Amino acid sequence: VMYGGATVIACGVAVHLYSLSMGKWTINTCGSIVGALVCAVLATFALQKHTLFCWHPILMSAATLYLAAGAIDTINRRRSMMDVKGKVRMAQLHWLMMDSALLCMGFGMYAIYKTKNKPLKQHFTSAHSWAGLLALLLFGLSLMAGGSNTFGPLLANKKIKFLWKDAGHRIGGAMAFTMLTLTIMGGLYNKIVLLPEGWGGPLTIPESMFVGGNTWSFTSLKSDQNVYLTMIMAGGVFFLSFFFLH
Repeated sequence: VMYGGATVIACGVAVHLYSLSMGKWTINTCGSIVGALVCAVLATFALQKHTLFCWHPILMSAATLYLAAGAIDTINRRRSMMDVKGKVRMAQLHWLMMDSALLCMGFGMYAIYKTKNKPLKQHFTSAHSWAGLLALLLFGLSLMAGGSNTFGPLLANKKIKFLWKDAGHRIGGAMAFTMLTLTIMGGLYNKIVLLPEGWGGPLTIPESMFVGGNTWSFTSLKSDQNVYLTMIMAGGVFFLSFFFLH
């Protein structure tokens, strides 16, 4: 998990830096930079107690707040380019960064699954895990839509098409990025277990579901203020990456 996740992140960083060297920086670039800072801070604190679990927040935050945000920045950069070749290159780099984000999420999911080491019915019992599954589903569907638009023409004996417009892909991607960000913020804030006895047991709504605490972040980040600041910065990444798209 550590080597695989770190390799994927390094590849994503290289792709994003290449993208930045080819075109103008955008307001979305600020989002990806803030995202990288948030991920670096989380990794610094989480690795002070190195366990398999610590790679779950590191990799999931890196996948969302940096790799996915960087992919949004990259695809938006093509709007400042006049030549078709440059626009195609940005679309290709966007695709590579989104694939890197998906791989990073996969390693992050594996880390938490192996950490719990419980029967399947004891997994996915919290609001955080349900939101995460929905986010991953939306993310996967958005990637599939992008792949269909790109490689679909091959079925008609035509060339691969990297430049296209699809409102469904754009909306689906926005929904996925929104859910991923909310899932990260929720995971930092509270652990809301809805099925304490696992699948097959009663659904329970904890009285403390709106009270911060009960998560690794309140211990690892040293203070409540650090947790809330990290959540605000994650929200800032979302704002800079999403609301300034045009």
